[in-house]
Amino acid sequence: MKIKNKILLRVIGFFGFFLIIVLFLNDLSKKQAKNMGFSGIITELDYDGHENPRVKFKNEKFINLLHFSFDNNPKRIIVGDSLYKKKESLILYHFKKNKENKFYLYDEYEY
Repeated sequence: MKIKNKILLRVIGFFGFFLIIVLFLNDLSKKQAKNMGFSGIITELDYDGHENPRVKFKNEKFINLLHFSFDNNPKRIIVGDSLYKKKESLILYHFKKNKENKFYLYDEYEY
C-alpha cells in the first residue's frame, strides 16, 4: 500500500509541476505579446500551415503572430494588408484596402 501511495504522489507531483510550467510559459508569452508594438503594410508573409503566421514589414524583421487568434483562419492576412498593434495592448487591428485603394478596418484580433 505504501508503494502505491508513493507512486501516486510522484504522478500527482509530476502533473502539478507540469501544470505550473505551462501556466508560467503562457503568462510569459502574454507579457511578451503585450509589450510588443508594431504597425505597417505587410511586404512578406510566411505561413507554415499550422496557425503560425509571420509577417514582415518594409525594412524590418519577421514578426511572429502566434499569440493572436485569427478565428482559425490565419489565411485572412495577405501581402498588402496593414496591421497595427499598440504597445501595452492585447488587440491587433487588421486593415484591408477597398476599391478606392483606401484602408478600412477589416477585423480585430485578441490575444
